Amino acid sequence: MYLLAIRAILVDLMPESRAAESLRGTIAASAKYVADTGADCGDHGKECATGCTARQWIGIFPHLIHVLAIFRNMALMCRHGVFEAPMTVLSGKLSRKIVGMLFVFFLVALSAIAMTLYLSWQLEGVAAAINDAGSQRMRTYRMAHLMSSGLENRREAAVFASRLQGEFERFDRVLLDLRQGDPARPMAPSRDADVQKKLLAVEDTWRETVRPMVAEFLATAPERREAVLDRFERELEGFVGGINDLVLAMEHSYAANTNLLRSVQAALVLLAALGTAFLIWFLMAQVIRPVSELHAGIRRMGNNE
Repeated sequence: MYLLAIRAILVDLMPESRAAESLRGTIAASAKYVADTGADCGDHGKECATGCTARQWIGIFPHLIHVLAIFRNMALMCRHGVFEAPMTVLSGKLSRKIVGMLFVFFLVALSAIAMTLYLSWQLEGVAAAINDAGSQRMRTYRMAHLMSSGLENRREAAVFASRLQGEFERFDRVLLDLRQGDPARPMAPSRDADVQKKLLAVEDTWRETVRPMVAEFLATAPERREAVLDRFERELEGFVGGINDLVLAMEHSYAANTNLLRSVQAALVLLAALGTAFLIWFLMAQVIRPVSELHAGIRRMGNNE
């Protein structure tokens, strides 16, 4: 009974040790031998109880010697830290290597993600900006058309002048949105140096040349507006050409940022694949293989090899 109790305790304490398996087997064999001899003694009566007890202890004596030998081997393994190895294998140098490697991968991944966020921020509202910049070409031609129509139809000159005033004010608002952006749309101002340069050129031409002529046309008497219209038409093509250059610069910037964003995303996929392969190799070389060798060594020691 005591031997069976010891075996049950060993099952709970050392369920995966080969040495413990051998020890449990030896104890089970001893318990079975004691039980069998006890049954035989019961058939002989009380007079042979002392002899049967002696026979039981003599019979299990080799088993006890084997148990003591296994305990000795397990004590030696504990002294050399064999049973503690699976729990301490990640201590010291190896743990620093793993933590350092994971931290480096984290920084690289974080940098790539930050780059994608920055590029997506660059692309925010680009379509709206290109649309607004292109509409300025149409608006410039529309102002020329309204000025010409007002001169041809003197009866409705006031109506055309009112429409011209609306286009005039709308041109100012769109230029301001292109410069400062409009979060409600959303539309962010361009951060590309070439786009900013061309936008500044359009603003300067509008503020110094074209806008004063439109304001003069609205403030001048109808009979003197034709001279202002002639000067406006001479400046028209050059001004529209500057707006067209601005739109093309926006399109090129948008295409370049889109290609860069795709490249960064492809690099993220490649980084994930390479990082996974490297981590598998590292863990196999530094953790799994040493632990497997350690486990094989424990099994050999348990088999008294």
